[in-house]
Amino acid sequence: KKVRSYFSKLLPNNIVHLKNSAVAKKATSLYVIQFAEYIIPLIVIPYVVRVIGPAGFGQVAFCQGLIGYFVLFVDYGFSMSATRSISVHRENKTKINKIFSSTITSKLFLFTVGLIVLVLFSFISSKIKVNLPLMLVAYLGILGNIFLPIWLLQGLEDMGFLSIANVISKIIMVIGVFIFVNNDN
Repeated sequence: KKVRSYFSKLLPNNIVHLKNSAVAKKATSLYVIQFAEYIIPLIVIPYVVRVIGPAGFGQVAFCQGLIGYFVLFVDYGFSMSATRSISVHRENKTKINKIFSSTITSKLFLFTVGLIVLVLFSFISSKIKVNLPLMLVAYLGILGNIFLPIWLLQGLEDMGFLSIANVISKIIMVIGVFIFVNNDN
């Protein structure tokens, strides 16, 4: 107790009371998400490169890069516009339900259009055609992006659940990589 009292005297009052504030808790949740975003690749990438080799990792990186454009296409700015709309109408559950359903429906429509474009590109580009099975598996990850409505949780300012769900999904991904990635096939 003496140590705590000593440090409380050293810190300004607003910092001491900050630990109990809602803003501090939300900021901590965002820091947890960012920490997971940086640490997980440091664990996974060296293992994957060692197992599948540089050429195999190059194919995976190419597929991830291309699918990244489709992620941007399917997101279409909903992460900002829907988050803002949810935040503005936070108390109106009917309006939130309407925003949620229209956003999910729009994202699913864009997902379908993107899938058709990807398959059509496979007829034009030999690089995409060769990697199409891998691309389709990576493309399925966009569904996770659609059905984990981060924008909804950010609009409702429920960052605690978001950080827990994000970290758990990353841990499951790491476990899946170590279980299923055993050779270059």
